[in-house]
Amino acid sequence: PAQYRVQSHFRIPGYEDELKRGMSAPLRSYSGLSTNGNCCCTCLEQMVTISQAEASAHEKLSLLASISLSEDNQHHRDAMEEYWHLMLGEDTPYETRSARWSDELGFQSSNPWTDFRGGGFLALCCLLYMAHKHRAQAQFLATEAQFSKSRAWYPFSPAGINICQLLAVHLRLHARPSIGPVRKMPEAHAMAFKRFLSCLVKDDPVEVFASYWFTAFIRLHKEWRSLCEKDPQANVLVSFNRVYMSVGVAVERALGTSRHDRLKLIAEVDGESRAVHAQNAVARSNSTIIVGIVRAEQRCCCRRRRCAKERHNRLEVTADQDLDALQEQIAPPERIKSSEIYELYRGTVGSVAGCVTSCRIWVNFPELKLCVAANNQPAAEGDCLPLFKIISCTCELVMQADEQLFQVNVQSVPEVVQGNGTGEGQRICDTSCDNLLSIIGSSETLREFGNALQQLLESRDTEGRGVMLFIQRRLFQYLWRSQNLSCSEDQLFEAQAVLAFNLDVKDGVAYLKRTLGKKSNEEIGEWLAQVSTLKGGLDPTMLGAYFSRKDTLPVFEVFMSHLDFSGSDILAALRQLFDTFKPGGEGQVIARILESFSETYFSQWQQRADTTEPKTAYANADTVLQVAMSLIMLNTGLHIATKKVKKHAGAITMTLEEYIKNTRRVASSYEVPDEALQYWYEMVSTTEISVEPMPRVPFSKLPVRPDIEGWLVAVLDSQTQIRYWAVLALQRLYLFTDSGGDVEPEEAIDLKTVHVVAVAENAKARRRFHADFTGKTSLINFFAHAQSDFAKGLFATDSRAFELQQRVAAAPGIIHKSSKKFRTRLVFVAESPELAEKWVNLTGPN
Repeated sequence: PAQYRVQSHFRIPGYEDELKRGMSAPLRSYSGLSTNGNCCCTCLEQMVTISQAEASAHEKLSLLASISLSEDNQHHRDAMEEYWHLMLGEDTPYETRSARWSDELGFQSSNPWTDFRGGGFLALCCLLYMAHKHRAQAQFLATEAQFSKSRAWYPFSPAGINICQLLAVHLRLHARPSIGPVRKMPEAHAMAFKRFLSCLVKDDPVEVFASYWFTAFIRLHKEWRSLCEKDPQANVLVSFNRVYMSVGVAVERALGTSRHDRLKLIAEVDGESRAVHAQNAVARSNSTIIVGIVRAEQRCCCRRRRCAKERHNRLEVTADQDLDALQEQIAPPERIKSSEIYELYRGTVGSVAGCVTSCRIWVNFPELKLCVAANNQPAAEGDCLPLFKIISCTCELVMQADEQLFQVNVQSVPEVVQGNGTGEGQRICDTSCDNLLSIIGSSETLREFGNALQQLLESRDTEGRGVMLFIQRRLFQYLWRSQNLSCSEDQLFEAQAVLAFNLDVKDGVAYLKRTLGKKSNEEIGEWLAQVSTLKGGLDPTMLGAYFSRKDTLPVFEVFMSHLDFSGSDILAALRQLFDTFKPGGEGQVIARILESFSETYFSQWQQRADTTEPKTAYANADTVLQVAMSLIMLNTGLHIATKKVKKHAGAITMTLEEYIKNTRRVASSYEVPDEALQYWYEMVSTTEISVEPMPRVPFSKLPVRPDIEGWLVAVLDSQTQIRYWAVLALQRLYLFTDSGGDVEPEEAIDLKTVHVVAVAENAKARRRFHADFTGKTSLINFFAHAQSDFAKGLFATDSRAFELQQRVAAAPGIIHKSSKKFRTRLVFVAESPELAEKWVNLTGPN
């Protein structure tokens, strides 16, 4: 009713004035405790200090809470429309101004935009979470909250907005406590705040926050109905704020306990109990004491060690850098582009002049060195030139055996390189004579690398050495963030759609409809075909699981119609089909897929029948279906079945005569001649019809930008270390080798099945890392056996190493091609401790 809606917000005195003051007040940053590796009270420090990953997750929520909802924003309008359809039904026409906003969804007027205040866009995200994940329950709650249905009515959606606001204030998301619906509710103390952030990093931060919000909202609904039953005089204007206060107390109690079932505790705890209020007060006091102890310990007991470490970090910019360089002004370079820095860091392949062995040359920015190493091998110390010791770089064309090649010449100051480099008496590059390193190659990327190195040296000489230090210290942000910002808005939306589809098919399709405007089956099927065949990036397993559902058959038929089989024989067409997705489910799913395939292939084959080899004369799509089924059976008999019974493989292998005999039962010799069957038999015998597709385009052209990429060294044992260019994207770690190129990775590790831990922070992982070099955990054996140059620096690499270990021992090994040994764990070494921390955090803290 209108007379209730014109009152101040839920009877909070002066709410509108406080809202204006709070929104205009400057945001204050949270001055919490950060992790200190030197703290003696480790157990106490872990209870209150915040890691970088936790701070990043909290910042993501803070940004969403600070975004004011605007009707002028197209994405906000789309989200509001989705909330309308989820709550009122897909068939309900959307209305921007309607009494249904107030009568059925509980907004305070026909204009819902005026009710979104302190919670920002995060409040709408929470409402969408409820309507999407708990749709039936949300509709039931909204019905019970309607004025016409019950005396215990309340404004449904605004109540959810205010619960979001309450949590945002309590969890320090926008640092404006004056606009909270419960003004006396304190901010979460350090221990409670830490527990909440620990939950955030385990999953999507928005979903974690929304799960707490939804539990609190359910409690508010039930408690309000209970209050109305007990007190006949209770009404929304006078009594509703009591429910808010009770919910706030319950939330504080749940986060203040060490129990893991905090959501259950929010629903069960008595928010009006004096005992609960006392427990909250004790928890706040305990937290204050622990914070005080940790602060005092960090400031006093560990001061000397912290100062020594800071001095070490300041002085160890590079081993050969003068102390005067520390006084230079550190500033971003202006003469070199971020794309050129990426080219230098990625490097290129070639060969050292006078040496046949192929090698890679790249710039190791964390150590500010130019490195040369044999393919797939880590660079030895003797094969690295400090950037500050390089005098010049030139790039020229040379002729060798009537072939035009590029040559990059790097001139350094005398006596830069010392020692034997590889640890076996010979270096890849030997500059001892004239201090000149020459790399020769035919690739255009070598010329681009030489030009980029010239730009870097010019920037160093004209802008000062501070630009080099800037790149070194800001490598992650400067490099990968600059790459991401180079995307257009449409590319970012498409990348988000691919990522959403790969994480959850249902969410991905909803994102397509909501953000990219792909409403119909035709639009969705066309987009899936385009992304999976031309751009790559879609998870083949997720796409196959999506097409295995009966309700997606219309989408699959559209998807199939956009695949181009023209000019291909049926075997090549089947390979192309299963190169886009991995079929899942039972045999009937394969049959359904092949039925749609046969219709599409037959229609395209008719247009190019005269030019398609081998010659066939299919009468109809049914013949195509039968021939396709016979090829799948042949593939099973020649490859799949023989793998399962290796000892008796010869007895079950299908012969050519058996294949022709089986096919003749469903297709005549006029439609499919014996020559065609013989050709297909030979081709399938040679190459299996694989249903394990991988991306077929360079990762630089994938619609999804990597979370991080860079050089990692995999430690297999004391003598074997492999250098990979690693790309983290789509919840997988893709590993590329110098010899394999950029199109197809050598290895792909599914991060959903592994546990990631920093070696320096885990004693067991550190012992296993030592054992990789010796076969034993004894340090005596380590010094006796570790012989390679890289192995000798084991203790220096501890802080740069992280371990991947499979959660399930029965799962396939982590890597397959690079190691003959079955491995359930693998250690990677990054180029710096800072980059190692980034890898650990982004691969998923566990």
